[in-house]
Formats: sequence, C-alpha cells, structure tokens
Amino acid sequence: MSSDRNFKIKTGEEIERVFSKSFHQQGIPILVSPLVLHEYGCGQVDFCRMNINRRGEKSAQLVEVKSGSNLSKKQYHRIKRSINLLSQILSIPVYFTFESACLTSDKEKTQLN
Repeated sequence: MSSDRNFKIKTGEEIERVFSKSFHQQGIPILVSPLVLHEYGCGQVDFCRMNINRRGEKSAQLVEVKSGSNLSKKQYHRIKRSINLLSQILSIPVYFTFESACLTSDKEKTQLN
C-alpha cells in the first residue's frame, strides 16, 4: 500500500507552495494586495514577479496556479482586469501564465494589455 502515497492528490495550497519555490528564484517578487485588487474589481493573483531582460527592459509576469485544467470565464475576466491595473501602475507590460497541476502542457502565456 505504500505505493498509493505516490498518487496522493495535492491540495491547491500544496501545489502553490511547490510552484512558489522555483518561481520566486527567478525575477523580483512583487507582492500584490488582494484587498487593493478587489477594491478595483480585479481578481486575486497567485504569484507575480518582475523580469528584466538583457537589454534592461522590464516586464511583469502574473501566474495563476490551479489543480484543475481551466479558468472560468468570470475568473479570466477578473485576472485580465488585474493585468491591466498592474500594467498601468507599474508602467510595464504584464504577461499572464496559467499553470495547471492537472495537465503539464496546459500553459498559456498572453500579453493582455
């Protein structure tokens, strides 16, 4: 029965904790207050970081990590509002990535501003 432990379904919190370690080793972490986002009608984001390329150009990356395979339309629109708000505040392009623990090929990188 010990092999059953290898197939334990992880909770959303466990998935985010594992993802956070690798995500925050790259770029500059950005703390985004869910209270501020909700005040502007935006959706809460799981992770955000600033990236600076070799030419010194800055961009931000928002990531939503889910145990399921997709976002609802309502959640997608709220995150899109978050992307637009952060892009205006930071004055840099903001990219969105959806990471699904269910399907490793389910990655989407989109510039939405």
